[in-house]
Amino acid sequence: ILIVDDTYEIVGLIKDILIKNGYTNLKTAETGRDAVQQCLKEVTPISIIDVNLPDMTGLEVMTQIKAAFPPAKSIIITGMEDENLIIEALQKDACDYIRKPVSQDRLLLSIKRCWKLYKLEMANIEYRDKLEEKVEERTKKVTQTLEELKLSNLKLGKVFRSMIDALSKTIQVRDVYTAKHQFNVAILARAIAVKMKRFSEFQLESIEWASKLH
Repeated sequence: ILIVDDTYEIVGLIKDILIKNGYTNLKTAETGRDAVQQCLKEVTPISIIDVNLPDMTGLEVMTQIKAAFPPAKSIIITGMEDENLIIEALQKDACDYIRKPVSQDRLLLSIKRCWKLYKLEMANIEYRDKLEEKVEERTKKVTQTLEELKLSNLKLGKVFRSMIDALSKTIQVRDVYTAKHQFNVAILARAIAVKMKRFSEFQLESIEWASKLH
């Protein structure tokens, strides 16, 4: 948890409350720039940010932290009774807001809520990543199967063509006229199919083979 505030007393109060309630992995920052830099160096699930900082607003800090790590949750602290500010903070995806003076019960409730939302979002991300891995793996298997089928079809096609050639040669030996007729029909049928511009190469070959067997 990162505490971002330039007032020593506020930082000390929040740290004391959190430490007494089992939160020991705490970091602090006095400026928005320092807070953003810390979040860029290390994943920070929750940040407690004062709305007024020396170098930028708390909302700007929250936006930059979330841009660096979208699941990050931010709690905005404000001493002002400004409803518009609260609405703006929530619209910019603040997890919660707390008015000064900081109440222990309110702070702990807010932290608990943010942790719950953070863990839920991380679980969803993990699930999505695993799902994408499964989809990718299955896609590879389907692609491999299709390639194997394609290769198998090519081999069958070669065998089929060899059989047709063998039959044609047999017919040619027995009847030269019939053999030439088969050959001419095959050429003519393919030429007509090509002119129609509606068939794939595989379909054109099929037409040619069928013509030889008519």
